[in-house]
Amino acid sequence: MARRDIDQRIAELEEQAKALKARKAATERANDTRRTVVLGSLILQEIDKDTEASKALRSWLAKELPEKLTRDHDRQIFAELLTKISRSNDA
Repeated sequence: MARRDIDQRIAELEEQAKALKARKAATERANDTRRTVVLGSLILQEIDKDTEASKALRSWLAKELPEKLTRDHDRQIFAELLTKISRSNDA
């Protein structure tokens, strides 16, 4: 009987460990998403400014962003932003 109790306890602990690992992974994904949103918000605010740093950021985005947009949907949702930063770079 003791062997069965030990095996059962081990199985329970393994399930707990699995659940904790899943919760940790979910928390890490949520934190990563939050960092992405905050950083994106900062960039969107910065590109509207009229500073040298903002101009450099717009120039960099105009060059780098199009090659990162590999999906049609991504190109569609970023089209307005790319037009905006291209126009402000030309000005």
